Amino acid sequence: MVQYICENCDKEFNKLSNYNTHKNRKNKCKKPTPKLEDIHKLKSENRKLRKDFDELKEIINNMMKENLNKNTTININANTSTIHQNISNIQTEQKALNNRLNALETFIIKNININNDFINDELQNGGAIEGLQFENQLSNELKKYNINVYFDKEITKKYGKSSAGVDIIVKNDDKLITLQCKREIKSGSLKDVNHFIRGSQIIEKKENIKPKLYWISKVAPNKSALESLKLDNITIITDINSKNCLKKCIDNIKKDMDINNEILKN
Repeated sequence: MVQYICENCDKEFNKLSNYNTHKNRKNKCKKPTPKLEDIHKLKSENRKLRKDFDELKEIINNMMKENLNKNTTININANTSTIHQNISNIQTEQKALNNRLNALETFIIKNININNDFINDELQNGGAIEGLQFENQLSNELKKYNINVYFDKEITKKYGKSSAGVDIIVKNDDKLITLQCKREIKSGSLKDVNHFIRGSQIIEKKENIKPKLYWISKVAPNKSALESLKLDNITIITDINSKNCLKKCIDNIKKDMDINNEILKN
C-alpha cells in the first residue's frame, strides 16, 4: 500500500528512501495543473468508497444478527476480521482521496482564474472551491470602498496565527467587523464557532475596538454552535444561493460601517 505521497507533484512511493530521493533531487518536481474534471472524478471515487463502506458495515451487522438469531456456535471471527480489514483499507484510501481533493481545490482557486458565474452554477451544492471563491468575491467587493479590508494571510500576518479563525476583517475608523465564511453545505460545528470567536477576541484586544461579528454560511450551524453564537454583536447570514448571500453581506456591512456607493475607490 502507498505510504508516501509527494505534496508537490502527488507522485506516490512505497518506500521512504525513494520518497526522500525524489524530494532531494536537483531538478525539483513541478506541480501538476489540475482540472475540474479531476475534482469531479475524485468526488465520484469518494462517493463509491462511502457506499462500499456502508455495505460492509451492513454485512457485518447482518452476520451478527443471523448468528444470534439461530443461536449457533458458528465461528465467524475469520470472516469479520477480513471485512474489518477491508473497512480499514477503505478508510485509509478515502482519507488519501480527501487530502488530494482538498489540495486540488485549494490550488485551483488560488492559482487559476475561474469565471465566478461558472463556479456558482457548477458548484452551488458546496465544497472548498465555492467557499474560497465566495471569500475572494466578498473581499474584492469590499475593497472597492474606502475602508481597510484584510483577507487570508493578511490577517495572520497582522494579528498572529491565533487569529486564523477569522476569514475577513473590515475596519473603518472606530468600526470593526470580523467575518467567518462557512460556505460548505454542512452545518458549522462548535469548534468552528469557538475558533472564530477566539480569533475575534484577539483582534479586538489588539485594535481596542469591540467588533461586529459576521457568521456567513449556507445553512445554520448545529445546535451547540448556534448557542455559542448568541451574542449581542453577532450577525448571522445564511442563504443556500451564493449570489444572494453575497448581496446580503455587502448590504449589511455597508450599513454597519456607514458606507455608501458614493465613496467607491477609484
